[in-house]
Amino acid sequence: AGGAKARDALLAKLDGGDEVDRAAVLTALGGVLARAPSDAAVLRLAGALDLAAGPERDGIVEALGRAPLPSAVKELAAVAKREEPADRRAAAALLAGHPADAAALVVTRALLEDADPGVRAQAAWTLGTIGDASDLPRLVAMARSPDVDAAPDAVAAIGRITARGHAVDAAARTLCPLLTDPRPYPRANALAGLALAGARCERGAAERDAVTRDPSEDARAAAALVLSRAPSPEDARALEQCARGDPSGSVAARCRSRAPLPARAHPALVYVVADGATLPHAGAPYAMLL
Repeated sequence: AGGAKARDALLAKLDGGDEVDRAAVLTALGGVLARAPSDAAVLRLAGALDLAAGPERDGIVEALGRAPLPSAVKELAAVAKREEPADRRAAAALLAGHPADAAALVVTRALLEDADPGVRAQAAWTLGTIGDASDLPRLVAMARSPDVDAAPDAVAAIGRITARGHAVDAAARTLCPLLTDPRPYPRANALAGLALAGARCERGAAERDAVTRDPSEDARAAAALVLSRAPSPEDARALEQCARGDPSGSVAARCRSRAPLPARAHPALVYVVADGATLPHAGAPYAMLL
């Protein structure tokens, strides 16, 4: 909730002794810099980055990357060139917070070709926020690739770009062929993208088949989202069949009622705790249902 005064006080705490909870300070700084950015604060954090390691390094990158300033994008571009994949992944994630900066888009597109699959996946997701129609061909290629990390994020990015640009025809042309992907998350994201863009496949048969027959609960729920937007009589019958007979209660509920589209976006900090663990673990695979 703080502003410039809190920003300066938090920066001063980074020069304190061992008793300072630096993780908490950096988390707070990220929120403050998103509202009260300053080039001096970005440069102060960038200077600390050279000596930082581990979680503190991640916290510094996140804090400076949330400042909506060209200087922050410049520092993220430098982080994106470092040898450590975790640095490049963090840069790719935080570039999403700079949709109006052309340099951020250039760096993100370059990271889409990174050697690390996690970096490519994060870059694809970020392109869904800051990319445009010119990015669709490379995202389609990634969506069809065997890259299990990047393919679902690339499909999601296609849906978000076409929805933002009200490109209904482009959404149908790029997403409908992906409904036959053997992997559940690309199928689910393709259906969710169709719903966001207000698009339908030819005659709507693929979406109706997905809501009643797809083995993935996430895909069936996303198909219900598509059909419920402007249901035809055939769509209504498929939704009724789903509502009465789907083995998943959450999917059946989605088929019974029209879920609202999201009205706003905001940053979210997520801690991934792997199966069988009790604490967050770096690099753990995860799927997030939004």
